[in-house]
Amino acid sequence: MAAESFCYLNQQLLLAGDIERNPGPRTPKYPCGECTRACTSYKGAKASILCESCEVWFHSDCVGLTDSALDTLGRSDLPWECYRCGLPNFSSGLFDSTILDESNYSATNSETHSSTSSTSSHHPGSPLAKSSPNKRNSNQTIKNLRLLEVNFQSIFSKRAEFWSVLDATKPDVVFGCETWLKPNIANGEVFPPGYDIYRCDRRDGYGGVLLGVHNSLNSHLITIKSDAEIVAAKIINDNQTIVLASVYRPPKNDLKYMEDLNSAISHLCQGNPGAAVWIAVDINLPDITWETYSVASHQYTLAINDSFLNLLDTAGLEQMVNFPTRGDNTLDNILTNRPSLTNRCSGLPALSDHDMVFMDANARAYRRKSVRRKILLWKRADLVTTRSRVHQMSDDFTSKFTTSTPVEDLATALQLELEEIINDCVPSKLSSTRVNQPWFNSKSKHILRQKGRAFKKARRTNKARDWIRFKRLKKDALNICRNSYNTYVHDIIHSVPAGCRNKKLGALVKAKRCDLMCCTSERRRLSTHGSQGQSQHSKPAIHIGFLN
Repeated sequence: MAAESFCYLNQQLLLAGDIERNPGPRTPKYPCGECTRACTSYKGAKASILCESCEVWFHSDCVGLTDSALDTLGRSDLPWECYRCGLPNFSSGLFDSTILDESNYSATNSETHSSTSSTSSHHPGSPLAKSSPNKRNSNQTIKNLRLLEVNFQSIFSKRAEFWSVLDATKPDVVFGCETWLKPNIANGEVFPPGYDIYRCDRRDGYGGVLLGVHNSLNSHLITIKSDAEIVAAKIINDNQTIVLASVYRPPKNDLKYMEDLNSAISHLCQGNPGAAVWIAVDINLPDITWETYSVASHQYTLAINDSFLNLLDTAGLEQMVNFPTRGDNTLDNILTNRPSLTNRCSGLPALSDHDMVFMDANARAYRRKSVRRKILLWKRADLVTTRSRVHQMSDDFTSKFTTSTPVEDLATALQLELEEIINDCVPSKLSSTRVNQPWFNSKSKHILRQKGRAFKKARRTNKARDWIRFKRLKKDALNICRNSYNTYVHDIIHSVPAGCRNKKLGALVKAKRCDLMCCTSERRRLSTHGSQGQSQHSKPAIHIGFLN
């Protein structure tokens, strides 16, 4: 029975008509024009580039293109041609007409040429100019840009949960709107260390936008003269400038405000030609259908909707968020003039009634490496050995030097001896470059993971019970993060008896930078251990908004 089945299968294969006895190796679909091997795009394969003229693929290694050259070509619109298409078609007569007649040379020139021809033909020397890029500084690294757009609706009340989001996503740029901040609130009260903050607050304490850029990036504020709520900054690189902006439009039928906002965005794009632009906009225009860039409803006037769509056309911007961020509407948008650089754009669980937007982009920027400081651990120092060596150094110092020795030599010798004693007797460690939240415990991480899974399930099924469960977990996550942070601050305050120096509390105050700006929240006063606070701070009247 098995033999009959085998014969039947062989007959079916022979009747197919396309069976080859020796099919041989398969010809690659996109062979390299130099080595004829396959040019593929799977992970780990060699990088490839297409010639714009002959439309033949080449491995970057085969044509001598470096990684930096590929990055430059990828960020620009410049075409690339292979060596066959890039060189002109010279005729042999051109080269024949340029050959010099050796009879025109004198005897002296011929002798000089004969004496140097052996070295000049093999060692042409360094060129006067070169097109190779300069070597990048070893203290800089290149990574993709991670962008996070957040609608806060009071960042101050949600700062604990927001810091946990930063710890999980680790964004390079944070676009924030509806911050509800006033100018007398310090940046350290609402943002953890490690970011340069640019803000535009509203006088009434509502609305407001901010832009947080990681301090490893070389960012600078861009001044915009406009009454609209917009703040912008630029990241300066060697090859390309990246322009960032956070924009908010209040939900009202105000055509003049919309025109001012469009004018500010247009001037921002025109004032930075050639830059990669990324603008996060909470535009509050549910009438626009972003799949077709058309106006489908009339909650706001047609003039407001059309003016924003015309801005995208004139400024060359494209909207990248393709999912709803509040209900069934896409109100939070990310605009860019480099849509091909977007790797991923996804939604995250909301802090308010707007979902957060996370984007990973190929807009690469140079980052400064953090310098690690040396920290001396004096509590573990060998004091007995230190004292004996200091006494020995004193005896050697008086015997080695006299009153006629220059003061500079005395100071240098003393400094070297003391540094040697400290290095031998006092242990040390290097400061960590990682910024984490010490209050962010396992319970907070667990509830946030539950919240994230519930958010994904609710968006996938769109069932009422899943959305109810997500909203319940969202409320629980806010309370748990807030309680964890308040417990951490409470433990710091009560960890040292009254009248003693509290180093942890001083470090926390320094991290908040409350000594630079007057802090707010009269209802959040640090009244506990009031006598202790008065003994440590020169201005006991300043109340620090620590607790949530």
